[in-house]
Amino acid sequence: MQFEVPLSPSPSKKRGVDWCLAYHVDSTGDHDGCMQAFSDAGIYVFLDIDTFTTQIEETNPQWTFPQYQAFTAVIDAFAGYDNMAGFFVANEVHTPFPRFPSKEYW
Repeated sequence: MQFEVPLSPSPSKKRGVDWCLAYHVDSTGDHDGCMQAFSDAGIYVFLDIDTFTTQIEETNPQWTFPQYQAFTAVIDAFAGYDNMAGFFVANEVHTPFPRFPSKEYW
């Protein structure tokens, strides 16, 4: 199943927003128009580099070569935009207690 979400920076900018967070992008897609619209509005993008098929599962966390390839493809696709603020991965992965008790203090 593919989802397309039309993004428009205008309502966000009117509310004083100067950055957005995006998840699960297609590294093969054409993002020039969207990224230019955000850039023109002065909005920076933080991008989660995982995809629907490469996310890190908290019940079986692992790092694989196909994940690496997909992650670097996303970075390569977005690194040239002047309003790219940063990349991240697995920000919501918390291995369940009791395996890692530090999670309880996260």
